[in-house]
Amino acid sequence: MVIANEKFAYSPRRRMMNPRKVYLIDPGFGLLGGAFTEKRGALLENAVAVELFRQQRRMFYFKERYECDFIVQEGTRATEAWQVCWEVNAKNERRELRGFLEAVETLKIPRGGILTYDQEETRKTDGHRVRLIPVWKWLLGLHVEGKRLEIQS
Repeated sequence: MVIANEKFAYSPRRRMMNPRKVYLIDPGFGLLGGAFTEKRGALLENAVAVELFRQQRRMFYFKERYECDFIVQEGTRATEAWQVCWEVNAKNERRELRGFLEAVETLKIPRGGILTYDQEETRKTDGHRVRLIPVWKWLLGLHVEGKRLEIQS
């Protein structure tokens, strides 16, 4: 079984006209295609998709100039943005932050962050403080500083 994630749009027609991102319910099948080290980030993203699906959250991806992996919608509003990567480093930091911040600013999203394998810190960029959160903490529902995870401007 697969999970199909549509591009975020308020219009159902616009959602249908864009390609979908597909995730496997059993990520073990993804390992059949080759080396594990090349797919670590994709496997982490797949784990987040499966958890959002398990929680029955309404999820999409965001893509305008840049891409953000997950937008969670509650009712009629986008309420959370999550970017997923194995690690944020000098090579990918700009790409990961741009996609996340574009989604947050365009959709006025109050909560979210960048989910990584094991990084936990706050990065400052473009007037925003963006939290890097180990995906295991997010999966367990642990909160940072006793509060719900929030984007700090």
